[in-house]
Amino acid sequence: MNIKTVAARAGVSVATVSRVMSGSALVKPETTAHVRRVIEELQFIPSASATTLKTGHSRNYGVILPDITNPYFAEFIREFESLLEDQRQDVLLATTERPERMENSIRRMLTSQVEGVVILIADEEFGPNYDRLTLRNIPAVTIDRHTVAPMMSDVAFDFDTGMLEAVAHLAKFGHREIAFIGGIKGLATSDRRKQAFLKGLRACKLRAKKQWLLDGLYTVDSGDAAMRALMAAEVRPTAVITVNDMTALGAMRAAHELGFSVPGDVSIVGLDDIELTRVISPALTTIQLPRRELAQACVECFAHMLKHPKKPGLQRILESRLVVRRSTGPVKR
Repeated sequence: MNIKTVAARAGVSVATVSRVMSGSALVKPETTAHVRRVIEELQFIPSASATTLKTGHSRNYGVILPDITNPYFAEFIREFESLLEDQRQDVLLATTERPERMENSIRRMLTSQVEGVVILIADEEFGPNYDRLTLRNIPAVTIDRHTVAPMMSDVAFDFDTGMLEAVAHLAKFGHREIAFIGGIKGLATSDRRKQAFLKGLRACKLRAKKQWLLDGLYTVDSGDAAMRALMAAEVRPTAVITVNDMTALGAMRAAHELGFSVPGDVSIVGLDDIELTRVISPALTTIQLPRRELAQACVECFAHMLKHPKKPGLQRILESRLVVRRSTGPVKR
């Protein structure tokens, strides 16, 4: 079955069927409804490759992410995909857990002729690959890169607001000894989160202790290892803020296995607000980075770049905010 079969059954031209499938406004509403009924009756599914060859557009958007097992990325993809579905567009996913996968991911985006790419991996990891996209006029949206150019937009989070709320929240509970489990050393986004934490301490007139500023890997296991190191020290912190929720989950696991109560002995704050944080016990207090707003900002950036390909892309800054649950409480006396 092909498009000619649909046209013959509907009693219209092949061009009309093609316009209906592409969402063209040139076809009368009653004709569009009739053709769609025929397409549904015949259960016709157009060839994506044929559509791409004809129009030069795949109606797909790519998303390159570092780790599909991190729930935050999966939840973002769900929101992004739901917005694209409204425009009858799809999402092509690629991960970059190994160096060779980076090359394969870029190649897939190029050969699929995607309309644009959301790059969720760190700037330092993606490196020179930006040019491979922009030189082919494929718009890209980066996350927390703070750099824009023609066909290159960025969406970043204001970590300062949420982090200040987190430190102030702990300070009101009497916490003065607050540790931070950070991200991968050398990544700009890790440093921004750490600096936001330090700024929050200063705003609350608290001092940072070097031995309580640890690096991590944004994973459960790295959070577990860092928490064990903190709780094994002669002087232990009474509260810990982490670089993301996965790290916080690891910290909570370590605390429980070591016999410490959360929040009785130590309060823990995450960052992301993944759905899992609401169902664990105790539910995790965390700094929310809204996925829906992030997805919407990405869509707006693509619309801008497709309309103004010669102009610099957009820079969007989204606010973070503290969501208080049960993993934080008064300091133990």
